[in-house]
Amino acid sequence: MKDNFSTHSAEYARFRPGYPQPLFDFLFLLCQHFDLAWDAATGNGQIAVGLAPRFRQVLATDISENQLVNAQVRPNIHYAVGSAEMTMTYSWNLEQLLGYLSTWSAIKRFTAQYGHSPLNADFVAAMRLFWADNEVKMVHFPIFARIARV
Repeated sequence: MKDNFSTHSAEYARFRPGYPQPLFDFLFLLCQHFDLAWDAATGNGQIAVGLAPRFRQVLATDISENQLVNAQVRPNIHYAVGSAEMTMTYSWNLEQLLGYLSTWSAIKRFTAQYGHSPLNADFVAAMRLFWADNEVKMVHFPIFARIARV
């Protein structure tokens, strides 16, 4: 991952234009819950600052510590050095994993479209070949977030 802005972070923060309020209004229309937002590759926090009035908490990450040093401070924004790729790790047995997967919107859309869950008996039987009853394994979910400029 390349850091293109650390050498001139203060200038970047000072001269970069902000985002228009209609962009945030549109994003807010897409949200059902306003507990937490994650601004990946936040830079100097322009998007995070725009999200902060509506979200209870905003996590804003960037690979450049210098960018974060120049970010605008708000009480509900937590800035942290980190990439736009994160991994969630859990210790689960198979039933816990299946329970979590059943909450995914893609699973719900598949079920609505085809009238049955892809997490059917055949799927579970195949998983049991590799995952014994009550065996706990580490489960890693990579999270990739990419937001295009409008």
